[in-house]
Amino acid sequence: RCEFGRDSPPPPPTIPPPSPTSSNSSTPSFDLRSMAVTILMSDKDVETSLPSVLAAWLHRFPNRLILADTANPTKDVEACCPSNLGLDIGLAQQKLEHAFAKAQERFPSARWYMFTETDTWW
Repeated sequence: RCEFGRDSPPPPPTIPPPSPTSSNSSTPSFDLRSMAVTILMSDKDVETSLPSVLAAWLHRFPNRLILADTANPTKDVEACCPSNLGLDIGLAQQKLEHAFAKAQERFPSARWYMFTETDTWW
């Protein structure tokens, strides 16, 4: 016998259809141009992960900033935080603060800022 007291498991739950949206809806619209996305990555991740990240989702965000611990920035990737910038930044928190400052400098009119690292899964 099944733990539900029946010979077979219960049917899967039904997902209700989305409710109709009226013109008086209080749900605000969201424009991807109002968000700035910043990714911190290593040199290795620029080569191995960046193409996949761009193809999967990052291409949808026009305001994007890719920062890497690199001595060789490219047109898509800026150097961030290593000794090659003359900064003695080693802690992840300091790197995040530096990335936030760079994002605000680059996209001052953004309403939302999203940060992630290539070793962060979300």
